[in-house]
Amino acid sequence: MKSLHLWLLASLFLGTSVDPALAKTPLGWFRPVRSLETVFRAQSDEAVPTPPSVPDGAEAGASGTSAGTANQPLLDLPPENTWNAFSPPMTSDPFLDEGNLQPYVPGAPMAPAYGVPGYGGVGCDPCQRGMQRPYSTYGANGGRPYRFGWEQRMDTSIIPGANASGGGAAGELDEVGVNYDLVNTSPFVPGWILRKTLQFRWRAWDGPVGGTGLPGSGFRFGEDFEVQTPGGGPYTASFGITPSINTDFNRNMTSNAFQLDGRGIIWWQLDPGWSLGLGAMYWDRVDNRVLPYGGLVYRDDFWEWRITYPEGEVRLFLGNEPMWSKWIYFRSRYNIEAYEGVTNGVQGEFEIEDWQLTLGFQMDAGYYRWFLEGGLVLDREIDYDLAPRVSLDTSYIARVGIRY
Repeated sequence: MKSLHLWLLASLFLGTSVDPALAKTPLGWFRPVRSLETVFRAQSDEAVPTPPSVPDGAEAGASGTSAGTANQPLLDLPPENTWNAFSPPMTSDPFLDEGNLQPYVPGAPMAPAYGVPGYGGVGCDPCQRGMQRPYSTYGANGGRPYRFGWEQRMDTSIIPGANASGGGAAGELDEVGVNYDLVNTSPFVPGWILRKTLQFRWRAWDGPVGGTGLPGSGFRFGEDFEVQTPGGGPYTASFGITPSINTDFNRNMTSNAFQLDGRGIIWWQLDPGWSLGLGAMYWDRVDNRVLPYGGLVYRDDFWEWRITYPEGEVRLFLGNEPMWSKWIYFRSRYNIEAYEGVTNGVQGEFEIEDWQLTLGFQMDAGYYRWFLEGGLVLDREIDYDLAPRVSLDTSYIARVGIRY
């Protein structure tokens, strides 16, 4: 309940801490999009490369087409739009995207749907009976809200010493963590999306002393499967399961090392900016939990608000450099990790529960992106299946990662 209360307070803070008048201030971040030149240059003070077929300064026509000449349309864009070249995709499920900020233009030519790269080149769309047409061009007209194919995600984090108390524990606990995910996103059945993620986690702990303590390290091997229904209408749903093995490898594993998590959510697209998600998730830990999953999401050309549980985020677009988009974000995350390990000579299961509040910066180049963030770790506790609970003081966290 502590974590739920903290999430509600954080959501209230996020909902009242940003001045809407910022969107009208002359900071150079916000410009109306009235021409292709503005779209391609976006918010940059430097030139952003444009496709060779699009002349500088080509204006949007009254019918919504942009043309080099009166009879040769180049891009099919909405007649009056405020779309930004690096704005986030308007997908139904923000959790499925996981920060994949591939540009997307409603009404722009769609890229081929099966087994093709996301950017550049000209090829054949099997759905169009062999018609040749351009794929999406980064920073101009992303053709689909999902980036199909393979993606790797790597990040490392450190949580410096936090004083331990309760259960006979004393001293401090330090933690170093490494995460690696290998993700494949592909069509499943007509219109559905399937995402498979191989997961690896490594944690190194130093402390606490006394009491039950912790093993020196823990390892997690998992595979996540998530499917989402077609997103062409106002409703969409996604479902996922994650079997995993979590152990310190010090002794033969028992059933406590195996976990099976699950989740499901239904999203309503309330209007072009707002969507509502209602769902639940099951976490297989020392104390098994059923948690609410979802909330409200708002997106426009510059802001993305995820007032959601168990993870929420506010993201602001800062502008572009050539082939880069820049973002800052504030994230709140409720997290529980559990492992089977040998603690104080006894083999059992333990979990580490915490709440993380972080401020981060991200650079996105389409094919790859990197981020760094730092903040606080609060309400941190160690819960054992065979020993009393241990409380940890508030500490700090720093994390850096790359996606490509």
